[in-house]
This record gives sequence, structure tokens and C-alpha cells, in this order.
Amino acid sequence: MPKTHRDSLIKHNFSKIRRRCALSAVGKGVSTIITVFLVILMINICLADPPPKTGKPRGKIEISQMDYDFGYMSQRGVFSHVFVAKNVGQGVLNIVKIDPTCGCTTIPIKKAFLKPGEQVEIKVNFDSGKITGRVAKRIKVLSTDPQNGLLELYIRGMVAREPETVELSGPAVRFVKIDVTRREVQIKNISAKQGLTLSVLPLSDDFIEASLSTDKLAPGSEAVLTLTLKKNPPLGEYSSSVTVECKGEKTERISIPITGIGYAH
Repeated sequence: MPKTHRDSLIKHNFSKIRRRCALSAVGKGVSTIITVFLVILMINICLADPPPKTGKPRGKIEISQMDYDFGYMSQRGVFSHVFVAKNVGQGVLNIVKIDPTCGCTTIPIKKAFLKPGEQVEIKVNFDSGKITGRVAKRIKVLSTDPQNGLLELYIRGMVAREPETVELSGPAVRFVKIDVTRREVQIKNISAKQGLTLSVLPLSDDFIEASLSTDKLAPGSEAVLTLTLKKNPPLGEYSSSVTVECKGEKTERISIPITGIGYAH
């Protein structure tokens, strides 16, 4: 009810109280005054606005990028990408479950409960195995967000198909020896006429660094992609990947799996 209307009703009811009290004091006594007062008070309580609801602060999930394309991938490789989930709400957010839709995808997560402002990486590892052709995988993220309790992430790519614009000197990179911390891959522009602009997309692991000898590639020319272990990798067998985007008349992506063995120092 509007406040002005409510206030006028309350004033009207209290004027009734005064008139009734004056009449009752002469005629029927104090008991009637009390009865009338209680009745009018109950009416005013019913007309008053209800108190505002004060619910417990809730967490709110935000994932800025919901879809990632690996581009061209080789078979029998593990390809990685990191999605970042952030709590942009006022309360604690619980990431209850991350559910891949197939056994070829694994998603380790370091932290399930996020305070307001905190974020966590969701690293998706996709094993291409013997898959051939176009692939799209869905990952379900369940959380305690009251509005977006279920979000769906997607990874895509093309397995065991050759890109149209570039050729790689090798389909994969592996670090095995403890004293070898650098590997190179040659990228050749095999298109007849178009020049290409190359860029390395953000890597999923911070112990690997990737750089290009040039970002401009004329037809028939080559660029060198250098992969360097800039700090100690995880102990034991590990896997990661790097994605290079090639822009010309059309845009293509090529992802290269990276594997190795981490040693204790």
C-alpha cells in the first residue's frame, strides 16, 4: 500500500479512537475503551507495510569464456585449456560438481568454496585418443548460485585433419631429459598467395613459455615456435598443450600437445 494512503488511514483510525474514548468514558467505562483501542490497533498493523526480507548473502558465479576451440588436433594427444570461475556475489559460492560428458575429458579443480571476489581455475584436459573428425564436448558446472546453478562449458576441435594454411614439423612436443628445457616446432605457410599473422593463445600451465620467431608469415616461409620450461614442471608424467592462431583470408587454429617427465631437484 502507498505510504501516503497508509498514513491517512492511520490518522483516520486514531481520530476514531479519540471520539470513541470520549463517548465510552461517559457511558460504558474503561473496558470499552480498551476493546476499541485493540481493534483499531489490529487494523493499523494489517494496513502497515510488511518488514523487508533480509535473506542470507549468496554467491554468484561468473565464467567470462564459456567456449574454447582447439582447432586442428592430432590423435592420441592430451589438450588442455583453463576456464576461470569467479564469485561475484556477496556470499560464499560452492562449486558443487564439475561433470564432463565423456571419459575422454578430465577436470581437476583446486578449490570448491569461493569467498566473494575469489576465483578458481577449471582446467579441462581432453584426450583425443583415436577420434577422427569434428568434436565438441560439454562440461557441466553445478554451483550454489541461486540463478545460475548450472552452467555449460564447451570445448571443440578437429581431430586427425590437416589445416589448409600451415604445416608443422611435428605433431607433438615431449620433454624427457632433465637437462633439456627447450623444444622447437617449425610452422610453414603452405598457402599459395595469402600471408598469415600468427599468435600464441594463453597457455594452461605457467611452467611453460611459448614464443614465435615472427608473427608475419609470407607464402612459403617458416616461423619457429619455441617452447621453454621456465620453471620446474610437476613431478612425474605431465601433459599440456599450446594453441597457435593463424589469421589470413580465413582463421585457423592448431594445437600441439606437450608431454614430459618432471624430476625432483
